[in-house]
Formats: sequence, C-alpha cells, structure tokens
Amino acid sequence: MPHSRFFIPAPLTPSKTVYIEGTEHHHLLRVMRKQVGQLVELVNGQGTLALATLVEITSSSTTLALGEEVVQEPPPQSTLTLICPYMRPSKIEWLIEKGTELGVDHFVLYPSQNQSGPCHFSPHQQQRFTLISIAALKQSGRLFLPSLNYASSLQILLEKTTSPILYADPTSETTIQEAPFNHCSDEVWVTGPEEGFATDELSYLQAVGLGYRLGPYILRAETAPMAIAAIRKSIHK
Repeated sequence: MPHSRFFIPAPLTPSKTVYIEGTEHHHLLRVMRKQVGQLVELVNGQGTLALATLVEITSSSTTLALGEEVVQEPPPQSTLTLICPYMRPSKIEWLIEKGTELGVDHFVLYPSQNQSGPCHFSPHQQQRFTLISIAALKQSGRLFLPSLNYASSLQILLEKTTSPILYADPTSETTIQEAPFNHCSDEVWVTGPEEGFATDELSYLQAVGLGYRLGPYILRAETAPMAIAAIRKSIHK
C-alpha cells in the first residue's frame, strides 16, 4: 500500500498550493496524525501523482505546497467497463472496492427484471460508493479513479454503446479466455443477477453481443464481474 497517499479532486500543478478538506482532511489529521513539514503523496484520480509538503493544518482543512515535479500517467489504451445489475448495497460496496483494485475503468449499474436488491440508491449511498472507490484507489496504487454510473434500462444503455458487447453466459461453449482482445479497444461486459437474465434481456444480448462462459461453476452476481475483471485485466497488462 502506498504510504501517506491522499486524494484531492483537483489539478495538481507543480509548485502550486492546494487544500484538502472533508473526509481526506479528517483522515490526515485524526487517523494518520500528520504534522506540518511532513511530505505526503497526492493523487487526483486523473492519472496524476505529486509529492506535497504540509504547510498548515487547521481543524477544517490542510494546506499543502506541491513539489516541482509531478507524475502524469497516460490514460490506458484499452478500458474495461462492467455493466452489472443492482444488488444489495453491501454487495455493491464489495464489487466497487475489489473492482477498483483490479483495474476496472467504468462501473454501470442497471435494473434487471430478476434482481433481488433495490433498483436505486440514495445520494448518501452513492457518496459512500465513491469514498470506497477512492480508498481502494489509494490502497492499490492506481492513478485513475473508475467512474460509476446508473442506467435506467439495460437496452437503452446498450443501444448507446459503441464498443463490442460481451456478456457472461454459463451455457456458452466458448470460454472468456477465448474472447478476442485488442490492446487499443474498449471492452464492455454485461453480467446478470443470481437468477440469471430475464428471457427478453437474454434475447436482446444474444442479438447484439457475444456470450462467454466464465468457468465451470455458477458464480454469484457480485463474483462474476470480479472474475471478468481479473481475467481480462491480466490480458490488458
């Protein structure tokens, strides 16, 4: 785990002054107990990593002076999007944390006819999902924060998708390892709820996409996306 790394959703320009507030400030002050004069790492979720010196710490914010050099990682040539059904909040939290660590670039949640969880999340829950992703970003050492979006309909979402559509299909004779891969393309994978895709959902996926078997066993709704992420991201690298 990177030591003393903090997240700030702002440009990190060499030799500039920046400020940390809210959750990250609380973590710096109360948990890490940082003091003026110490060095910390800053990331902004947009590929930038910078060293900064603590200049001032108050009860509500931290002032930092950026160093003369920053690291700017180029965006990935290929990305991985996971389109997953709504689930219980605890499962979504696990999905986002582990998916961020594995390198997923985009999460999209959609309402499935066979889902067992809620079909929407409150602003407070959505904020919690973001904080979990930020924590996983810092812990894993990656520099790009994945996006998290919410779709009103799977079909409407896929109609707007320009990348090839791939989906998890436990009945397919073709395995995920056999799915074609292009290092300069984006992959979009759709997974279903534990009861499986509804008949019309599956019919639509069969019409617009290609199905692949993830393994010899039936996976839970939160496990299938992680299997895809682990396998496909190992190929991306």
